[in-house]
Amino acid sequence: MEPSMISEEWADSGYLDVASPGDLQFLCQSKSRDQIRFFSLSVTLEEAYFFIRLSEREPNESLIQIQNNIDHFDLRVNQWGINDSFFTVGSGNKIPFAWA
Repeated sequence: MEPSMISEEWADSGYLDVASPGDLQFLCQSKSRDQIRFFSLSVTLEEAYFFIRLSEREPNESLIQIQNNIDHFDLRVNQWGINDSFFTVGSGNKIPFAWA
């Protein structure tokens, strides 16, 4: 992915657990909610050191893809507890998703 200039203010991604080894994907939205960026966070532990790798991902690389196979209806998807932000999946379409 090519680096790009960030010309917009971005909302807080929320808390991420970087004290436990493992991988996770999450998304960040611009404050105006017209832009979304997907990220991958990898935490590894080697002896007494934590290594944290954060990288931006293309939306099609998201591990969660929501497919709407319902005819004539759109799906409105949001994360539990985050009601002010949702995604719409049109009939017959697919969108990438990650936890906010």
